[in-house]
Amino acid sequence: MHRNDSTGSGTTFDPTHALVVASDADACFDLGRLARVDLDADERVVRLAWTTGDGLLASALDALGPSRPERFPFDSPNRYEDVAATFRTVADALDVPVNP
Repeated sequence: MHRNDSTGSGTTFDPTHALVVASDADACFDLGRLARVDLDADERVVRLAWTTGDGLLASALDALGPSRPERFPFDSPNRYEDVAATFRTVADALDVPVNP
């Protein structure tokens, strides 16, 4: 099943391919460098923390390329819950901490 959830912030999450797509920057990022997922149900926000790249080339790409998305706000409680559950699943698969 292909599901592409719009967050309303110019960013989408595609759980089928485990990518975060920043449409405003025409860039996508695999979740291999995901360091932490913070879930805030009260504010309906998913926050992501990323590891930094190793080496000169990775550092240059991080500095010159588009920024990795760090915040996904949601108006809909149902959409927030769906995306938060997907991030929990991905984080578990990648052995990435999830708060709370």
